[in-house]
Amino acid sequence: MFPSHASSPDELLAMIDAQQSIFDSLPMILLVFDVLAPTRYRLSGMNAMAARSFGEDRTQLLGKEIGEFMPPASVEWIVAQTEESARTRAMVEGDLLAQTPAGPMWLRGQIVPLFDDGGQLVRTVNIVVDITEQKEREQRDQEEKDRIIASQNAVLVELSSPLLQISESTVVMPLIGAIDSRRVEMIMQELLTGVTTYAAQFVIIDITGLPIVDTQVANALLHATQAVKLLGAKVVLTGIRPEVAQTLVGLGVDLSSIVTLSSLQSGIAFALRQR
Repeated sequence: MFPSHASSPDELLAMIDAQQSIFDSLPMILLVFDVLAPTRYRLSGMNAMAARSFGEDRTQLLGKEIGEFMPPASVEWIVAQTEESARTRAMVEGDLLAQTPAGPMWLRGQIVPLFDDGGQLVRTVNIVVDITEQKEREQRDQEEKDRIIASQNAVLVELSSPLLQISESTVVMPLIGAIDSRRVEMIMQELLTGVTTYAAQFVIIDITGLPIVDTQVANALLHATQAVKLLGAKVVLTGIRPEVAQTLVGLGVDLSSIVTLSSLQSGIAFALRQR
């Protein structure tokens, strides 16, 4: 669209004037700057969308230096990108969160450097596209990913049922969160492995952190108790709330072979007294 080599300022501006209607129809911001000094750029051309983005008439903006109508952050970004384009003698592209009369906007800018016969940077063509909607969509997607990751981490924490050794003969397994068939298998495996590893005589299973105790949970506790007994250890079930006790009775669960206590603290005290 633009020549890569400019012989005179008038030549490019004449071309822009001749095709102004085409440039005005483009769905992007188009700015042409004359380079007066390394950090001084004068606006010499623009399209209709650029004028609307600044909220001013085109005639009021043309001829102004960049710092007269752009916020400092935008000026710094354009200066840095222009210096990079001059150094590499190639187009550069980057994103900028700009403050505009319409509010904050994410912009993606391309800066095309134009040089004279002596290789001196004399002009830049700046093509800017509004990518606010794209950035907002990316942010929503990232927030959703973060939410999923946080949810997964919460599940992983819930699924982990650490076996803690509190004395030479006693281990504790606090159960937290919902229990499904997959987790029952994990709990059973870790429980039996821990009893064998620590040669435990007492296993305290604390259910204070379980939101509900249904048939599946009750059966899992009974199976765990039976398995632990086969390894020569005794189960102490703690965290029995009144509503949990009623549920277990209603389910017809036989806890006669299990020591049941109301709190983890009382369960630890019981196990330590048995030594």
